[in-house]
Amino acid sequence: MSGSEGWEDIENFGHLKLDWLRQYRPFKAGIPRHDTIARVICRLKADEKEIAKLIVKQKADYILALKGHHSGLQGELEAWWHKCQREGFTADNFDEHTTIDSGHG
Repeated sequence: MSGSEGWEDIENFGHLKLDWLRQYRPFKAGIPRHDTIARVICRLKADEKEIAKLIVKQKADYILALKGHHSGLQGELEAWWHKCQREGFTADNFDEHTTIDSGHG
C-alpha cells in the first residue's frame, strides 16, 4: 500500500491482491469499499509507541511518520543524521529508497 494517495488506492490494492490477502483473512464479502476503509482507519486510536515497539520486536521494516510535536525525537533524529553525514554513511546506519511520483496537486 506504499504509495497509495487515498482510500480509493487502498481499495484498489485490496482488489488486486485479494488472493494474497486471503492467506491472512477470508474476506468472504470481498474488499470493503474505500469509504468503509476510511471510517474504520479513522476510528483507530492505537498508541503509536506501542505499534512501534511491536514492529521493532518482530524485526519488521516500516516507516513511522515523525510529526512536529515530537520535538525531542526530532532533535535526536537530526543529531543522528548530522553524525552520519560527518562520519559517513554505511550499510549499518543507512539505507536509501527513492520514489519519484507526480500528480500530487
